[in-house]
Amino acid sequence: MSYAMGCRGGARATRPLVFTVLLGVLAASAVAQPGARLSDIPALARARNERQRPRIEAALAPYAADLVMDYATNKAYLDTRIEQIAALGDSLVPLLLEKLRPADGSPELVNTAANAARVLAKLGPGGFVPPLIELARSENTVARGHAIHLLGRSGHADAGAFLEEILGSLPRQQLAPAVQALRRLAWRPAAAKVAGLLPGSDSALRQACLEFLTELGGSDTNDAVLAALGRESHESLIPAYLDYLKAHAAGDGEAATALLAFLEPGRLLPPMQSQVAQALATVAPKGHDPTCTRLKAIIEGGELRQLGRACAVTMLALGDSSGRKELLEGLEKALRKAPKSPLELGDKGEALYAFEKWGEALATFREAERNARSTTAKRSFQVWIARCYVRMQQGKRAAAVLRDAGVSKLDLDAAAAEDPAFKQALAEHSDLRALARDLNR
Repeated sequence: MSYAMGCRGGARATRPLVFTVLLGVLAASAVAQPGARLSDIPALARARNERQRPRIEAALAPYAADLVMDYATNKAYLDTRIEQIAALGDSLVPLLLEKLRPADGSPELVNTAANAARVLAKLGPGGFVPPLIELARSENTVARGHAIHLLGRSGHADAGAFLEEILGSLPRQQLAPAVQALRRLAWRPAAAKVAGLLPGSDSALRQACLEFLTELGGSDTNDAVLAALGRESHESLIPAYLDYLKAHAAGDGEAATALLAFLEPGRLLPPMQSQVAQALATVAPKGHDPTCTRLKAIIEGGELRQLGRACAVTMLALGDSSGRKELLEGLEKALRKAPKSPLELGDKGEALYAFEKWGEALATFREAERNARSTTAKRSFQVWIARCYVRMQQGKRAAAVLRDAGVSKLDLDAAAAEDPAFKQALAEHSDLRALARDLNR
């Protein structure tokens, strides 16, 4: 393997590799000496490197027993040792690159390759892209996998162009890592090739492709994504499709029609159908009759909780308030049958919250909390009460409610995950920030 480390354009100017500098010195010497040829420089550099090899091996020797360890079971210890190895500097790069290509599949050599890759990642792969490309072209599966990952961390245009080039020839098990590397490189030119990988791919590859296309694709890849969505059998991938469509198919009737198919009874579980309904607020065109008609039918069919709320809120976003009216009437009817039911009161409170009627929601949650029997249910309603106070710009009262309720960090994290305004208040309001800090101790 050649360890000439020069790179076009993207090599790190602030911390050049020892061997790159060596080539420059040798070039200057060769030009200065009569009869010296530039073609001799690589051979001279390799000879110098071989003379330095014993010193480099000696520097790495104290860590030999560490490199063979399994990272998953020794993470804390190995993280420290990997930092120490990286601190030895770029002179280790050639030796570490050699270790990426194990001679066999023994655990010791495979672990050494993985740990060597972790050190190389800290040394800045942008400085040794050519040998990584050489490894990625090799037949050694382990070396190729590590090289692809490191190329993705290089920030180098040559790495992006190379990975795009080999997408059509990589073994299937290494396509997802290659797409992830291209995404890390933000290599937009590969979008068409990545979209072409969606048909017939495994779920991990589809996930990687959708994440790439969401960040780096555009409307020109919509047809490929919609075709894949129509064939999708893994419910866990639906959120990735939704993220893509919200980013690149806003106000697109064709995309909205494709999503409506997932709202048919039994097609998805209700929580996932709620996400589809929410996405339609962005994906469907304003006033899109097929979308509004289907969403209203879901509410009229008796869906008054999470899915019904999502349908009503999306209809409002599309300019149709009839879903909100239908939902609230259904909730009132349920409450007339059980006026003190914490469950029914909670449903009404969440609907009012979704419709941004903060004061009415607060009163409803207070009534639900008074009628709740279990401590867990009471605490859940108290979190909702605090969220209402946050929306009403009363952070101090929200913090007091949460402290009195004895909420856990898990309670706060769950509320913050589904409510961006609450999450922001936890970070910015002094009383809420103090509460979050106390719970983190």
